[in-house]
Order: sequence, then C-alpha cells, then structure tokens
Amino acid sequence: MEQPTGTPTTPAGVVACADRVLAELDQTMWVAQTSEELVEAVVVAEKLRAHLAALEAGVLDEVHARGVAKGELAWGST
Repeated sequence: MEQPTGTPTTPAGVVACADRVLAELDQTMWVAQTSEELVEAVVVAEKLRAHLAALEAGVLDEVHARGVAKGELAWGST
C-alpha cells in the first residue's frame, strides 16, 4: 500500500487518506461544472460507494468471525 508521506500504512490509514482526498471536493461549486462532469462524478461516486461497501463488508465479516464486538469491545451484540 503506497501512501503519502506521514500517512500510516494501515487499512484505516488508507481509508483516512481517501477521505482527505475526497474532502478536496467539499467546496466544489457544482453549478460551475458541465453536465458531463456532473454525470461522470455521479457515476464514479457510485463505483466508489460500491467499492467501499464491499470493503466494509469484508472487514465486518472478519470482525464478526473473530468475535471482536463481544470479546474485545465488550459489546452485547453487533
């Protein structure tokens, strides 16, 4: 996993880095974008959402398999 200098090389570090990159769009003036740019942004965002959901599902499967919620966090259920 290649990451910018100073970013921890952990799964959480990669996700945090992606969040910081996406934050660059927070102040985007969407009215100034072309229709093509808007549609492309939505298409790519949907792909990203699906990728992130699949990633999260895999992580949650492992959390469940290890019994992290009950064993390490002392939570009653997940």
